[in-house]
Amino acid sequence: MRLNVRVDQLLSVLAIAEHGTLRSAAEALGTSQPALSRTLREVERILDVRLFERGPRGVEPTRFGRAVARHASVIRAEAQRTLLDLDALRNADAEPVRFGVVPVIPAPLVSEAILATRNAHPETLVYMEARPQRELIARLETGHIDLVLGPLSDPGERHPAMTQTRIFSEELCVVASGSHPLAGRRGPLSIAELGPWDWLLPPTGSATRADVDRAVLHAGLAGLTPRLESEDVPFQMYTVATSHLLGVIPRSQAIFGGALGLRALPVDLDAAPTEVGVIYPAAAELSLAGSALIDALRTAAARAGFA
Repeated sequence: MRLNVRVDQLLSVLAIAEHGTLRSAAEALGTSQPALSRTLREVERILDVRLFERGPRGVEPTRFGRAVARHASVIRAEAQRTLLDLDALRNADAEPVRFGVVPVIPAPLVSEAILATRNAHPETLVYMEARPQRELIARLETGHIDLVLGPLSDPGERHPAMTQTRIFSEELCVVASGSHPLAGRRGPLSIAELGPWDWLLPPTGSATRADVDRAVLHAGLAGLTPRLESEDVPFQMYTVATSHLLGVIPRSQAIFGGALGLRALPVDLDAAPTEVGVIYPAAAELSLAGSALIDALRTAAARAGFA
């Protein structure tokens, strides 16, 4: 039965104890003295104890009254702390999310995740910039951005001050236009069969070019013939889609590149997959919108069929 005492009734007892008279307590609570008297009688009836004794200058709490007032004070403090926490969360939600993306990440994936985050947190500005990963990590370390989406470091090479959260696995694939003679081939193709064709390749010295060169050497070829070299993935996709050049791009880009008419060829480059994810300072506490963005990226990747 004692659990039937409401919080507002306990706070009424606290107000009486703090103000010393029913009249002053009623004014502070914004109610009438008769109404407050009825509340006090109801609480005393429920608890089956007397909470106050009348004195020459008002009312004095009994030992039961002091105990109830003490616990009611804790309840009030917790309620006030809850409101402060909610205000802090509202302010945090209004802070912008500054997001860096490595250019090889498919734009449709990033766009879907950002729009989902904006729908969930309409007051939040999401600022996105695309730069090489080295530049983004430097800006992350100096606090210019909050998150980076890009390739993750191997466990033994990870920066101890950074947290890495995996989103999906990435691998390279060979692509051609839908009109290319090889686009209609069924069954696996070998690197040796592709050797005579003209290529658009990433520049020598890039990580992607190193993977391609290893696959070519493993196939026993001296090398491929690049007619064009570029590290700009959108340029590679459009150029391959409108020519008979072959290209090598991340498989995630090839999936979205189907709208351009790109076809992923059944070629195994025998390159280890790369883990792609979000990187942020380990000491940082992500905002609600920042956490929502990570969840949205994971959802968008799963919807696109990325492992």
